Amino acid sequence: MTHPHADHIGGVEELALVGRYVKKQKCNLVITDEFKQLLWDESLKGGLKVNEEGALDLNDYFNQIKPELLQSEPFEMYETNIGNINIKLFRTKHVTCEVTGDFQISYGILIDDKVLFTSDTQFNFEQLEFLIQKYPVKVVFHDCDFSGYSESVHASYNQLKTLPDDIKKMTYLCHYNGLAEKFDVKADGFRNLARSGVWYRC
Repeated sequence: MTHPHADHIGGVEELALVGRYVKKQKCNLVITDEFKQLLWDESLKGGLKVNEEGALDLNDYFNQIKPELLQSEPFEMYETNIGNINIKLFRTKHVTCEVTGDFQISYGILIDDKVLFTSDTQFNFEQLEFLIQKYPVKVVFHDCDFSGYSESVHASYNQLKTLPDDIKKMTYLCHYNGLAEKFDVKADGFRNLARSGVWYRC
């Protein structure tokens, strides 16, 4: 899970219930303490807190794998290993309040220092450049809105077209709607549109 929107956590309550009552085992959950508390208090507690034995909390359903803080600046970044896979979580800006400047908790994911998945994010060239320069990133799966109406929430196609050619060449665009089919993303320098049900090698 990268952030608490329903299209990213919609199945978590069912996962918790099936684990506890059907499979009789907890799932592992890679999550920071901050996100863990928000996830429970603001999304899951209403359906999972009470059972026939009394009050429960997130620890009754999941084993937390707590990533370690790697850096606080220029943005928070965490790290853990799942088996032989290295996972880095980096804090992104997704939904921003124009009045207060606060933004919703949200993370992108770097897998084995090679596969970068932004999840839902605003356009942030400085962050993308930082990660690509610091780590041997081979492929990027980047959030992309083709409508151009939600730049305070998602990176727009027009913004992403300003990326340097070397970054565009390694970038698949994802989290798009049907408008994407009207654009020739490869002609604009991108690797392609990411497709569901397709395996990718890097």
